[in-house]
Amino acid sequence: MSNINELQFEGLAGRDAETKEFGNGRLVCNFSLGNSNRNKDGTPGETTWMKVSAFGQWAKVASNIKTGQKVYIKGPIKNKAYTDKQGVKKIDTSVIANIVCLIERNGSKVEQAPPVQRQAPIYDDSQLDEIPF
Repeated sequence: MSNINELQFEGLAGRDAETKEFGNGRLVCNFSLGNSNRNKDGTPGETTWMKVSAFGQWAKVASNIKTGQKVYIKGPIKNKAYTDKQGVKKIDTSVIANIVCLIERNGSKVEQAPPVQRQAPIYDDSQLDEIPF
């Protein structure tokens, strides 16, 4: 049995994206997304905020994110434990975006990186001659 750690999230950017370049030329782009629920009476409900980091080609796409822009991301959740200045242990949760799509207000995609070509896994059913039960 395999474990799945994948989050799909669509929300509005809380701030302009911040892009940094490492010494080896690799890019990282950090931004935050907020997504609000609606209460039964139609009033705004709780907002969920997500910290997001994108690397490489996805950092190039994410570098165009501006405050208030609608964005779709997909990727694994990462937790980082640390101790704050007062000595309190805390956990910082973020998403490493494997996909970043900027979305216009009408719902169409504005920009996304080209898909990465991956080879499909090869399935060998030669060992399934007998039913195991």
